[in-house]
Amino acid sequence: MEFYNTDNEDFRKIARHEIINPMVKIELLDSHENAYAELIEDISAEQIGTISESYKQGVRKTTSFTIFDPNGDFIPDPNNKNFWINRKFKIYVGLAKTRYYSEENPLIYSYDEEDLVAYLKYNNPNNWEDIDKPIENSPKDGIITTGHGQFEINSEEDIYWFSKGVYVITDINASHNLADKTVTINGVDKFGMFGSETGYNEMIGTFSIPRGFTIYEAIFTILNQDMGNGQVLDPIEPIIDPYYKNITIPFDIDKGPGSYVGESLTDLATTFRADIYYDDDGRLNFWRSMLGEENANLPIIWDFYDTSSEYINSSLTYNLVRTANRVCVVGDNPNSATPPMAISENRNAASPIAIQKIGVKNKYLESSTIKTVTEAKDYADYMLESLSIEQNTISFECTLIPSLTVNKLFTLTDTFYKIIKESFLIQSLTCPIGIGTMSLSGSNIKELPTY
Repeated sequence: MEFYNTDNEDFRKIARHEIINPMVKIELLDSHENAYAELIEDISAEQIGTISESYKQGVRKTTSFTIFDPNGDFIPDPNNKNFWINRKFKIYVGLAKTRYYSEENPLIYSYDEEDLVAYLKYNNPNNWEDIDKPIENSPKDGIITTGHGQFEINSEEDIYWFSKGVYVITDINASHNLADKTVTINGVDKFGMFGSETGYNEMIGTFSIPRGFTIYEAIFTILNQDMGNGQVLDPIEPIIDPYYKNITIPFDIDKGPGSYVGESLTDLATTFRADIYYDDDGRLNFWRSMLGEENANLPIIWDFYDTSSEYINSSLTYNLVRTANRVCVVGDNPNSATPPMAISENRNAASPIAIQKIGVKNKYLESSTIKTVTEAKDYADYMLESLSIEQNTISFECTLIPSLTVNKLFTLTDTFYKIIKESFLIQSLTCPIGIGTMSLSGSNIKELPTY
């Protein structure tokens, strides 16, 4: 069976197994982002590329992968629907495993033929008396013999697929060396359509989001701009935090020639303390940012232990230069004699960089889009959080766990670092497309400021 974006106990058994079978699927999308073709057979079983993801405003994901193309079907061509400028594709990464089960006895169920005996529960769910009874034959033979008789065993391959983003093509490279004919595709997530990553939407005049617009109206106006060919920038409805439903923009957001539409969107987000990005299914998200202890409400998506096979070599870094524990933000309000200003400080007793522990480390910021003290305070809180996150970072490799994504929590137990099941916020990761290990970087949330 195939499962999509399903993180259940069966998936976790597969991901924790000593031997894993990675899977990759790439869907080619039309202008409305409906899949019209699927690439699986053209993808090598070896590592063919990577997906890189960072927790930041705007563009979060980039990818590069290589496919076999013996017939030249994917050579760049504006007359076909495959790979060309402004074409989109979606990547799925998954894990596959054979599941063994018996229709005669539904309690015989396992992803590991050697462990089937552990699933033979008879009489009552707490009776494990069969655990030492021998099993004859392999499930692959279709029958197993236990102390309770013979059972016919069925097998089926389960694949757990996880969406890893919708991308716009940035570069294409076709090459061949005798019989080895390949095409390499580089892509960026859909936010790249708003900026220099794809070269689209550079201004030749002044672009303005006028005061009085709601945040909803501003975002929908940008997404529904005609690209000049009858298609809109993004036909997929965004996901906007209800918190912003009735909030109006109290100032004009103007961008002049040479700037990009994406700059207006990121200015809008940072001014109103929001995260703006495209999620794994290619929908624009605009959500109020979590700050300090609020991060503890994020879901924990994995528990890592230094004794587990999926946790590989690691390093712990303290960034002592860039971090700050006091942020001062000054805005620009021409209608006031005094510009709006706000200060945010890190006085969290659990933080090793709190002011009372190391003294003051200042960061001074100015923003012409900030017109009120409330906006200045939101921006100061947001930037203090961003700078504090960089202070204490754990980086490590792990086996492929395709459910992992940024801005979610994992716990870590590592006795060498004297860390016992502490929560970390995923800041960045690199996921293999094919065989390979992931790399992961996270920040300890207990050391973030409190507000």
